[in-house]
Amino acid sequence: MVVFGPKPPQLRDLRSAFKTIPQAFKLVWRAHRQGTIAMAVVTLVAAFLPALQAWIGKMIVDAVIQSVNTGLNVEQGLRLALPYLLIEFVIITVGAVVREVRALYQRILTSRLKHEMSGSIVRQSLGLDLHYFENAKYYDQLQNARQEVGFRAMTIMETSFMLVQHLITISSVIIILISFSPIIALILVCATLPALAAQLRYGDMNYLLQTLRAPENRRMNYLEHLLTVDTSAKEVKLFGLGEPLLERYEALFSKFYREDTALARWRGSRSLLWGMLATASYYGAYAYIVWRTLSGSITLGELTFYLALFRQSQMSLEQMFGTIGQIYESGRFMENLFEFLSLKN
Repeated sequence: MVVFGPKPPQLRDLRSAFKTIPQAFKLVWRAHRQGTIAMAVVTLVAAFLPALQAWIGKMIVDAVIQSVNTGLNVEQGLRLALPYLLIEFVIITVGAVVREVRALYQRILTSRLKHEMSGSIVRQSLGLDLHYFENAKYYDQLQNARQEVGFRAMTIMETSFMLVQHLITISSVIIILISFSPIIALILVCATLPALAAQLRYGDMNYLLQTLRAPENRRMNYLEHLLTVDTSAKEVKLFGLGEPLLERYEALFSKFYREDTALARWRGSRSLLWGMLATASYYGAYAYIVWRTLSGSITLGELTFYLALFRQSQMSLEQMFGTIGQIYESGRFMENLFEFLSLKN
């Protein structure tokens, strides 16, 4: 059983996991080039939308305030704000198109990638000598290689693209926030760093947990096979093996359940703790910008603009660090695949 504790991932583990990213991209590219290119394009487009939308919101508020202060009638005020409203509509439409295109190619790539991965594993098995098939370690490696492998490779590609998107978004947002208040920008970044450490630790523990239980997983699958297929049904019933085999199956399930529950509780408690810290930093920044507005340092339009940026920066930072954690966790699982594919006769 994996021990849950504060020990962080080792540097060599981080390097080893992130080294699988180029290999995973090669697999995805080989599975569907058009889909990979499409995912890259929509990622770049989506990266610039949040900051642009926040700026347009500021311009709309400023246009309304200008209309009120200068005594324009409704028609004149609407005419002043209309260009920005149209731009806002275009941004929202582009965002919707980007989401649908991304969802479409995610489904396509997932299907093609699963087939590609299964084919690679089968071809590797066909090329190995018979002595591998007489070794329990080989079956453990095969079990680990097949475990969520298509899902993990796809996750690396998706999260890597999302990481690029978050980096571009955060860079554009942070540059603007630094011009407003460098200290606030630094606090918002630092407040989310503990969550990244917890996410990396969780990924490491989940990888170890799933990898080390490979023999027990195979045993559990074998017991389920014995209890559910016609080839063994007669012997199971004749010798009264049903209940004893089922008890072994249930014992393994209970063990897995306890381990998974302990890991989920560990992750939940850390996520809650560090999430509260990030939320406190956000509302501290929120109070600061309201104070600046009340003191007359910034306009209502700038208030709207900076509040949107603060909200976006916190969300993007949390998502970015969560994405890094997912890449690390999936990279650890992909190590199992590439270890299996590197077996030689």
